[in-house]
Amino acid sequence: MSLRFARAKTRKRGWKVRKVRTVPGKTRSLVRVCVLTALGREAALARELKRTTATQQELREAVLQTYLFAGFPRAINGLWVINDVLGVATPWRDREKPKYFLKRGEGLCRRIYGRDYEPMMRNMNRLHPDLAEWILAEGYGKTLSRAYFDAATRELLVVPVLVALECWRQLPSHLKGLVNVGGAKRDALAALEAARDLIPAASMKRATSLVSKLV
Repeated sequence: MSLRFARAKTRKRGWKVRKVRTVPGKTRSLVRVCVLTALGREAALARELKRTTATQQELREAVLQTYLFAGFPRAINGLWVINDVLGVATPWRDREKPKYFLKRGEGLCRRIYGRDYEPMMRNMNRLHPDLAEWILAEGYGKTLSRAYFDAATRELLVVPVLVALECWRQLPSHLKGLVNVGGAKRDALAALEAARDLIPAASMKRATSLVSKLV
């Protein structure tokens, strides 16, 4: 499943006219739900869920992947809030066998990192060989390769979460990854804009500066 951005709109401000990249309500809401989940802002998350146009399956799938970046407790609490606000529903299930996660994860990771894949894996192995394997099998194979969303949509949801959590080492790679799997600079900026009120101004400025350096 792919969540598309809306076309650019024109907005007048004084004598200036500028192009503003916008996201449709569903995509914007999913970005906000992921950021609020990662930050543990359950009351604000409940309010967002009450006005979202996203389906229960979309919401659950988006929140599920936040455990990679914010940990199991935040993902569990986010899903708990969904149940409290919207009721219990049957989530989409990935039927891929675990023995294929490593191969599937390596394939996606190579797409996202491109020519930076080998240096990145050497760095991860220097940190801890088991971590390097978990990144491929758990992160990219079991989670980010799930077929419900396409790779560009998943990266689109990852970028604002990394900014909100101030994960600056990881952000450049995922920005490049978004472009490598079909996204664009304007998509990254639109995702950040959707969460502007949830992210400190200094972090937004730093993130948009990194986006501007994308090819």
